[in-house]
Formats: sequence, structure tokens, C-alpha cells
Amino acid sequence: MKSLFEKYSLDIIGVGVLNQVPNDSHYGLDIGGTLIKLVYTLSLENDELFEYELENMRKNFYDIEALRSNRKYVIFCLIAPVNKEIELQIGDIFGFLKERGLYKPNSVPMTGGGSVKFKTILESKYKIKVVRFDEMKSIVNGCFELFGNLSTGNLQQPHFYSILKGETFLVRMDSHTRIFPSLVISVGSGVSIIRVENQNQFERVSGTRFGGGTVFGISKLLGVENYGDLLKLYSSYERKNGQNLGESTHLSGCFFKEFVKESSITSSSLPQYLGEAEQKEKFVHNIVNMMYSDLSYLICLISSNYKYENIVFCGNYVSNHHKIIIKSIKKYSYMLNDKVNVFFHYLDGFFGAIGAYLSHKCN
Repeated sequence: MKSLFEKYSLDIIGVGVLNQVPNDSHYGLDIGGTLIKLVYTLSLENDELFEYELENMRKNFYDIEALRSNRKYVIFCLIAPVNKEIELQIGDIFGFLKERGLYKPNSVPMTGGGSVKFKTILESKYKIKVVRFDEMKSIVNGCFELFGNLSTGNLQQPHFYSILKGETFLVRMDSHTRIFPSLVISVGSGVSIIRVENQNQFERVSGTRFGGGTVFGISKLLGVENYGDLLKLYSSYERKNGQNLGESTHLSGCFFKEFVKESSITSSSLPQYLGEAEQKEKFVHNIVNMMYSDLSYLICLISSNYKYENIVFCGNYVSNHHKIIIKSIKKYSYMLNDKVNVFFHYLDGFFGAIGAYLSHKCN
């Protein structure tokens, strides 16, 4: 029998631990142009309720015993990687929430363009009140929560990449690590570049429509039907061709997720004139690399203007692309006097959803 996660094509990407539930809705949404992100909380005191989630988590990403012993609240981060119209994804999300016993017809914190576009449908069909939070503010709040206040169940201690005079180092984060001021780069369907001085002082300084949505759209010409397939094709090419960060890279382990679903692509579903699987992998790999090469030039140009050394990447289309991001930033690091620090988080796609959810306080 399928679990609710399989039934509604949802995947648990990560978890965080909270001291209390921030609001009475118990869940929040980030509705983007191509993907919907859901976060919700459960009490760790309810073992029976919590066990259902444990059975569907990829356990190598979490310290399960640490979560069990915490006895507080856990926030789950889910995404629907299967390609559907956003309206259908919304239906799946609320179908899951209702069957899981989490749905309540009350105020729900939301962010993303879809929280405006689908507000009428959400309120009339699902009988909720949409409490919308500004997208940029939500991303910044989520950034501060994930890098500062929110404890996650990840087994590895966070690191960041430091590029110094042509060499790349993986540096362990500690209490002395300063992330801000920085540029926060949100790579969703489009791209936003946000200058962040502190949690209350920030502005969107640039962006581009050439983001993950464009890459996904072009890849659909190959028969790529969902987000998981896109990541699988890219990762497969990386593995087969021995892609790495270069001989000068000094790495001692990495904590970032490897979110790759089982591919649903078959040779019969693809246009015959495009050739074999290797060509499809190469095409996806090249279009992603082209996007990040162009984007990195813009990022380094803007960062040099503000004299920033720190760059934070977030958004679901950052997943599995850390290597090409580092390579591309490194190529243009001369604009930053050959010194730049690049930060990722394994919950990179949930900055907005977490920021909005934790900003909505209890009524």
C-alpha cells in the first residue's frame, strides 16, 4: 500500500527542531513558478504520529536519535518533484494535509508569486485565509533562521567554500563564522540577487528571468517530465565524466544533500532525433552550466561593487549544482581580489517557506 507521500508525490527533504510551534496553522507554503514547498510541524512527544514521517525519511541525512531525544517540535520540509501544473500541485498538497490530519481552515502563512496568483482559489476552494509574506523578506528571514537559529537533524557539521587566490578550500563553520553582509542569490524559476546587510536591512539589487524555470522548460524538449529527472540526468553526467572542483581543491567531506529521485525517463518517451542517453545528459549538463556561468559573472560584478566577500546560494535549482557554481564563481573571482566565500545549505530550497512560516506568530 502506498504511503501518503507516494500517493501525492511528495518527498521529505529535511528537518529542523523548534522549541515551540510559531503559529496555529502548523504549516506554511512557498508557491513558486514551477515548484511548491511545504513545511509543517509535529510534536516529538507524539511517537506514533512522528513514526509515520520517520518511515519515509532518507535516514542518512538525519540524526534520528537526536531528534527523538529532543522532545520538542520538528519541522518537516517537503517538495513535490513530479512535474504538474501548479493548481494540481496545490491539490496534492492539501490532499496530503487533509489525510495526514494537519489541515485546518484558518490562517496559513505563504510566500512566492503563487500566493498572489492563486489567492482566490486557495481561499474559496480550500477555505483558508492566505497570510502573505513578502518574498524577499521571507528568503532573508529563512537565511538567518537556517544559518543561525534553527537546529537541523543533519549528521554533518556545516561547511562553506572559500576561494582564495585560485585555490578552493572547504572550511568548517563555527561560532566565529560571519556570513553577513553578503549577496543572497535565490535561484528559483527566475533569479533574484539580494544585498543583505542584516536581517532588517536588505534590498533586491538585480536578477534575471534565466533561471531554473528556463532550464527546466528547455529540458522538457528532451522528455524530462519532472524535477527529479532533471537532477538525475545532470548528476549522471557528472559521475560518468569525473567532474570535480579541480586539482587545487582541498575537501574533507561535504554535508550537502544529493536529491535524486528514480528517473521516470524511458528511451521511448524521448524524441528520437536527439540521440542516446549520453547526449541527453550532456545537453542538460551544458544548459545548467551555461546558466550558472552567465549568472556568476553578474554576481561577481555586483559583489565587487559592494565589496562583499560572502555569497549565499538558495533555491531548489541550486540542488546538486554546487560544483558548477563554485567553478563559475572561481572563474570570475578576480573581480573580488581573488577572495570569496560561498555558502550553501542542505535545505537550500526552503529559505522562503521557512522564513514565512516562522514569521507568522501565534494568534
